[in-house]
Amino acid sequence: MPQKTIIHLSDIHSDQAGIRKIRGDILLVSGDLSRSGTKKEIEEALAWIGGYPCGAKIVVPGNHDRWAFDHLPEFRKAAGGMGVTTLIDESYFCEGYHVYGMPWISCKDEWKWPESDSAWTMTEGDPALGSKIAAIPDGADILITHAPPKSVCDSPPPGSYFHRLGETTPGCGELLRFLQNRQAPLLWCAGHVHGVSLVRQHRRTIVSNAARSVHRFMLEGNRVVSWGRIQAF
Repeated sequence: MPQKTIIHLSDIHSDQAGIRKIRGDILLVSGDLSRSGTKKEIEEALAWIGGYPCGAKIVVPGNHDRWAFDHLPEFRKAAGGMGVTTLIDESYFCEGYHVYGMPWISCKDEWKWPESDSAWTMTEGDPALGSKIAAIPDGADILITHAPPKSVCDSPPPGSYFHRLGETTPGCGELLRFLQNRQAPLLWCAGHVHGVSLVRQHRRTIVSNAARSVHRFMLEGNRVVSWGRIQAF
């Protein structure tokens, strides 16, 4: 299989005008297209993603994208009309790779995110979240989640939102168990925890938190041969 260029970015929060467009084969966006979750913000971000210079554009929404959650068929129709594939607990086969997307995140009560305001959000420890994660197939080559696994690319810097709450590793514990105990993917793309912008290897899996940044990966068959951060925004 020839080398493929994967571009990963996350947590656009309606700031797409300041993001560089890097040519590649597949663009992966791991959530939070919008700042306030409105239809206008989300459709503007989708239009920008649709014009990105990659042959395939794949989006998993995030907890800020409330209109998408409340009006999922309309969101998916709008995305499809702009050439953007959306993944909500499902697989997609692209450029020879099995891609799976899951938007759900866990939230502690003390984080003060009422589930009525936050999209694709469940209380930490909710069995329903465990069921969503259990449904991720073994053998997927690329996994896109909004949240990172706990203790992997999720250490918030001083002064950031989670740091002010006293959270040192606000990633998802259930996703960490998946990483440790299941057949984990070749590349795992996430975001959600700002100020991190890290790529780390856990056994065979390359984990990328591209919140507020752009990462580029070169894939060749079942190997990630190189990676790097292109931009923080």
